Amino acid sequence: MEKDLKILGYANLSKLDDMMDRHFVSTLHAVSDEVTQSPKDIAELNEYIERGEFTHVLIPDEHFHQLEGSLTNCNIPVVEFLQDHWIPWAVDKKKKYILDNGINHTVTFNPRFLEPYAEISNLYPSAISYNDEIFQDDGLERKIDILMSGATRTHEPWVYPVRNWLAEVLPKIGIKEGLNIHQQKHPGYFPGKENNCEEDYSNLLNQAKIATGGSSHWRLPLKKFYEIPASGTILLSDLPVEDADFFRNRIIEIDPEKINSKKYEDQLRREIMEVLNNYEKFKEELQPFRTKRDRLSRGYSGRASDIRKILKTIK
Repeated sequence: MEKDLKILGYANLSKLDDMMDRHFVSTLHAVSDEVTQSPKDIAELNEYIERGEFTHVLIPDEHFHQLEGSLTNCNIPVVEFLQDHWIPWAVDKKKKYILDNGINHTVTFNPRFLEPYAEISNLYPSAISYNDEIFQDDGLERKIDILMSGATRTHEPWVYPVRNWLAEVLPKIGIKEGLNIHQQKHPGYFPGKENNCEEDYSNLLNQAKIATGGSSHWRLPLKKFYEIPASGTILLSDLPVEDADFFRNRIIEIDPEKINSKKYEDQLRREIMEVLNNYEKFKEELQPFRTKRDRLSRGYSGRASDIRKILKTIK
């Protein structure tokens, strides 16, 4: 850790630990020199900061506020790690939280959708990451031809158009071609709960030859985009906007503009069968991760290093 940089991660850790998505809590731990939820008010927090000689406080967004009152009078820069900042019904409350707490510096994991926040905080785009210690190719027998996972109908239909389409057409393709298709409602990342954690999802991916992604309405490189190929599984998805070159020609690519076409369903069936019939060849070709550096840079530790570089510029 840099001598002139000492990060205090501060949040309601109990709430974070119960969260499905491990991105917040894992990133907070990876970036910070120490993480706590102990201080209850700004006086206690400032005392904690002074005693530990911290240079910055890193907090997750408004759902995990731990302090009684505002962070406005914190003695060192408070930097918010902002997530889901593109969702229309969340923008106003996120803006209010930034203003109410005097947060002048905000790290996001996406460089788009920042206009609503541009005049109220300094913005520092980073990128989403994944748990590279969990999601690896463990060399298991791949008995599942296609794994379908992720939230679909639990959201408004327009949120996951490609994922919803795949949920309709893949079972039909599976019946026609005699494929073993496994449908998982959601992989789930809740720790300590049976059949509902990162390890279980990684194990399931390691048994699949192909797994579905889907970048959502917002064309995002969600964690699933990295977890699937990191597990040695071929990703079936549309391309996200960010990091598109990393995935282009390295996945079974879906064109969102064609998903309502019957001919496109037949085309996808042929592509899937070509991959499955020549699986060993395509497992190597359809793999975005080519080097150890690819994995490290997109894992939690790599992204944490990027965020620490950002924080070092904030005085």
